[in-house]
Amino acid sequence: TGVRVIDASVIPKLPVSSGCLSSVYMLAEFASDKLVEEYSSSFGPPNIAEVFPQLFSIMMLVLSILFTMGVLAYTSKSLPSSEEEDANVQSRPSLQKSSSWTQNLITDASASKDEEEALVGSSEPNVLLSWSRVTCSYPSGVSSDPPFNTLLNACGEMRATELTAIMGSSGSGKSTLLDILSGRKTLGNIAGKVSVLGEVLDNLRDQALDERGTLRSVAAYVPQREAFFPTQTAEEAVAFAANLKLGKDPRGDDVRWSRIQSVLREVGLSPETCKRPIGGELAGGIVIRGLSGGERKRLAVACALALKPRLLFLDEITSGLDSENALAITRLLKRLCSSKKVSAMMVIHQPNWALFREFDRLVLLSKGKTVFSNHTSRIRHLYRNVLKVQMPDWHELPSDLLAQATDLSDDSASAISSSSSKELVPTTPGTLVLEPPPGTFWKFKAVFQRNLTNHYVRNITNLASRLGLYGATSLIDGLLFWQVADIEDGATDAPVNVGTEISTVVGALTFIILVSYLLPFAMIPIFVHDKKFFLAESALGLYSPWLYCLSQIILETWVIVLAATIEACIVIPMCGLWNPAMSGRESFLTILGALIISGLTGSVLVLFHAIVLPSQDLAFLAGSGFVTISLALSGGFVPFPQMEDFIRWLQWASPCKYTLQSLALSFFRGTSYEAFVQEVYDFDNPPTVTGNMGVLIVFFGAFAGGTMFALSRQREVR
Repeated sequence: TGVRVIDASVIPKLPVSSGCLSSVYMLAEFASDKLVEEYSSSFGPPNIAEVFPQLFSIMMLVLSILFTMGVLAYTSKSLPSSEEEDANVQSRPSLQKSSSWTQNLITDASASKDEEEALVGSSEPNVLLSWSRVTCSYPSGVSSDPPFNTLLNACGEMRATELTAIMGSSGSGKSTLLDILSGRKTLGNIAGKVSVLGEVLDNLRDQALDERGTLRSVAAYVPQREAFFPTQTAEEAVAFAANLKLGKDPRGDDVRWSRIQSVLREVGLSPETCKRPIGGELAGGIVIRGLSGGERKRLAVACALALKPRLLFLDEITSGLDSENALAITRLLKRLCSSKKVSAMMVIHQPNWALFREFDRLVLLSKGKTVFSNHTSRIRHLYRNVLKVQMPDWHELPSDLLAQATDLSDDSASAISSSSSKELVPTTPGTLVLEPPPGTFWKFKAVFQRNLTNHYVRNITNLASRLGLYGATSLIDGLLFWQVADIEDGATDAPVNVGTEISTVVGALTFIILVSYLLPFAMIPIFVHDKKFFLAESALGLYSPWLYCLSQIILETWVIVLAATIEACIVIPMCGLWNPAMSGRESFLTILGALIISGLTGSVLVLFHAIVLPSQDLAFLAGSGFVTISLALSGGFVPFPQMEDFIRWLQWASPCKYTLQSLALSFFRGTSYEAFVQEVYDFDNPPTVTGNMGVLIVFFGAFAGGTMFALSRQREVR
């Protein structure tokens, strides 16, 4: 009893029954006559704790190979040749447009205001949104002082087919009002009432916290700084927003594709432009040429329109554009309001007369008070009866309105706001339809495909650099520790010589774990870059944090398995890390399993710090500090028996300790040096490779869960 069978050739010498011997021979044939079994009173099944590292390595290798084949197939499918692309473009009826379609679009967008009013008709447009006595305040910091109001008793309305402008000097509350009405204001004490499509909303704070709230369900928001992946195309950006918000179209993918192409045409993006990368700065500072500033603004509007909103809110969409492009974007919005029967509101600074005349309604703010909130045709009444000054010429009107609002004293602004305040205007009921959210798997597929395409398929340089760095570091490790582990088992050298040889082996293993825990820090810029996109997309309520985390963990697992395999194929033969008590295949797979789970733990540790901490610099500082302390407590530099009791207990919080123990046990287990290593280094907590890998899996799960929790608590602060 208790005999460990190393080679199948010795099995016939054991006193076993013929039936059991037959089964063993079949297993030996299947495993190329090399296996490890525990022999007891009856020849039972294999010990799972013994073979788990090997099974884990085989499983991860198989999944990685299958995933790589899928990525290659997806790459060949998503990157057609120029001839195939031209054929696809010609075969899509949605792209069959006459050569003059661009000219017709420009002609429609540049129609005069009187012509567009004639298209809308003379009937009074429906009220889609109204607000009354909306206030936002913050504590003053001194208990005896009253709260500080950034917005006070604002009122107004938005009507279908109309474009509304919010104007005012800096600090007048323009963005605050826009954020409240769009359901995105997360800071401050918010009060007041809002009516949207027949439903009155009293608690406006809940609208900002509820991703499925009424305002978010019927409104689309375009931020001042649009967030697009530089390697995405315009078509993919619109499709991503539509798929996450609307789900799979039951009428088929062709209908969804036609809808996307229609939206892109409506905002004035040509088919050729839609197939180019959006462009921008990749993580790490590499800049990709792509769309111009005006085209990016149009694309942001297209992504908003793809959500089928009734209300459209735009935060300073004309900022950063020249006067010509700013006018083109404003005319585009005016035309879309008319054709889509939606209502749009935008914050704007110092518009010229050509741009100002495109607005149907104006909300003029001064020091947080509403000076004017009505149709632009009532501006003459503002000058005559409220401001009591001569109205300037039309071309000077926008700048004069800003000057009048800026020069008003706080008391005058409060008096005007009180006199113009009105009760909540009823909105058109019966048109509020909340579509069911897409399924979880559908959302995960969209996020996963987007991350795979933009981080790995189209950013192949980053992937190749990472794998090349793992290979180069492993090669240097192999050259530094060339065949140091080629120690003859059972040698009778002096204890000093044995100790020196073993400490050199432990040093080689310690260097190996540096690769698992330090090289993942190269991904911090990408993780921090991704967090910016996540916060922008989470403000739209497109997907849950755990979907992003899960997709990123799966993709990183694939890369880490490839990297660990490269590392193992180089380090193990060069350093001679073959356990003489095991077959070569078993020794390789056991060490590979330890390297894979260690690399995953190191990668998710870096992801955790990048997500939790507010900046890239702090993520580097905290993450590298944790890894440095963890390495010091691994037992490779100072053996645990030589540590003082008051510091030794910290080893239990060191993932590097369990990585080094799993590697050391993989090499020394079953050899004549095992007892010596345990006595000197105390590598027996836990005493098996499987136990140490299990602890690393717990670390991996804790960091992954912490990342998901931290990401779920992060919101765009507005």
